[in-house]
Amino acid sequence: MAKSLLLKPEFSFEPRMRSNGGEVFSPRIQKQAALRIALVAPKFAPSFFGRNHSLPIINPQSKAASFQGALPLLAALTPSPHTVVIFDENIAPLDISALQDFDIIGLTGMIVQTSRMLEILDELHDFHGHLIVGGPYVSVEPEVFQRRCDVIFVGEADQTWPTYIQNVADGKSHLTAYEQATTTDLTKLPMPKYGDLDCSAYAMASIQYSRGCPFLCEFCDIITIFGRRPRTKTPDQFIEELEHLEALGFSSAILVDDNFIGDKKKALALLDRLAIWQEKNGRRFRFTTEASINLGDDPVLLKAMIAANFTSVFIGIESANLDALEETRKVQNTRGDSMLNKLDRIRDAGLIIFGGFIVGFDSDEKSVFDKQFEFIQQAKIAQALISLLTPIPTTPLFDRLKSEGRLLRDHPECQIIPRNMTPDELIEGFHRLNARLFDPDAYLARIEDNMLALQKNGTIENSFRNIKAGLKPAKMARDFIITARVLSRLLASLFRDGELMDVGGRYFHNYLKWNKNTATRTPLGTYLAYVSDHWHFYKFVKQLRNRSEGVTHSFGG
Repeated sequence: MAKSLLLKPEFSFEPRMRSNGGEVFSPRIQKQAALRIALVAPKFAPSFFGRNHSLPIINPQSKAASFQGALPLLAALTPSPHTVVIFDENIAPLDISALQDFDIIGLTGMIVQTSRMLEILDELHDFHGHLIVGGPYVSVEPEVFQRRCDVIFVGEADQTWPTYIQNVADGKSHLTAYEQATTTDLTKLPMPKYGDLDCSAYAMASIQYSRGCPFLCEFCDIITIFGRRPRTKTPDQFIEELEHLEALGFSSAILVDDNFIGDKKKALALLDRLAIWQEKNGRRFRFTTEASINLGDDPVLLKAMIAANFTSVFIGIESANLDALEETRKVQNTRGDSMLNKLDRIRDAGLIIFGGFIVGFDSDEKSVFDKQFEFIQQAKIAQALISLLTPIPTTPLFDRLKSEGRLLRDHPECQIIPRNMTPDELIEGFHRLNARLFDPDAYLARIEDNMLALQKNGTIENSFRNIKAGLKPAKMARDFIITARVLSRLLASLFRDGELMDVGGRYFHNYLKWNKNTATRTPLGTYLAYVSDHWHFYKFVKQLRNRSEGVTHSFGG
């Protein structure tokens, strides 16, 4: 057996066994020239980034924010002449009966998709062919899938997937679990088969340039799956994929890298090429990505990102509590001057900042929720994702808390016993913080502060000048119709939820206030995009709180 297909010695997997007239058997596919393979993306639970409540308002044609890039890549890695069909439950209901015609069904999923993954596997328990599971969650906790599927893929599957497919097609034996012993060379990857997706159903594309992150954050599973040495595609590869996505109708993309600037030298080389490509193509394509906060220490990189038409960046800030950052080894956030200064430089360069925050670190006391709120308001981070500290298997945090007897694996909300508060206090503080952050006035104040910062450096002014220069009667009429439809859908949603007078009234009040100031004067269509996003966050945090109130909290020692 090739080394790249061997399992780690401490890992074992028991495949699905089924009963057929009293005989227990494991499915085996007969040798055949062409296999039919279904790749399934399970439905995500509502989330901050899913835009579940804003997409139907802004553009009902968009059924999901973006797609899971692993599936079109697996389709490209599947050897010929086998056929692949992609099913994304986030854009269309999954027809379980239609899947019965395939030889192999493969699922991928993250932790937030776990419940739905298990439901699908249970619904397919009697499927005649192979049930396959791969992706981030099975890679950190494969035992959850014991006896629910036939084969699992742990970690990267760029080498193991085509080998498995070919072995099955040839009628050869195969493993029940695969794990690459060597990391993937991204420069050798084929272009994903983006054309196999229903591209019109997504608000933006997802595209990957690199894998891995050089840092050692205690709570993060990225380095346990992809390693600390960032690996990248070539600029030529990336631009070829980008042009293919543009031809399919996309005009924006999220770079789903774990840390886009993990290798700054290579990131800069790509950005320089992208800037040239953008100038040749009228700067039509917009990007967003994830990066570490040390981006704020590199003016050359910041300038290059703006030149390449990056408009926003997600940063894992985690906490205003420096002791928490030290304890979790988030040292990149503690080096140099303050995080506020770094964030100001990123914003002043022209990038909107989305921030990730965590509560529940060992050094967090009950005052942390107020401190996080004050920091986020001061840092002007409109879209702040707050998470409870969650120990993911394979991470140092998980191992440490397990050794200390502080894991709560069975509770749906809080999976740790905090050091300086009770689990109930942590849950209550988490929900109270979210409610404060996504109060309409607090949220729109952060948006307004962002607009003032961007206007100061010229980003908004240039954008408005370009829009104004290109206005024509036909375009003005089209924009008016689009804006009117967005407004009517927003008002209808507010009315249905009984928030038309309260939340809707505050939207109206803030719009009037903004337009009294020339620095924050905003076209109605742009403002509606801001408040539609807020409406999603506002509804989501209320739903989180309502679900929490329906949970019986039972915490062990």
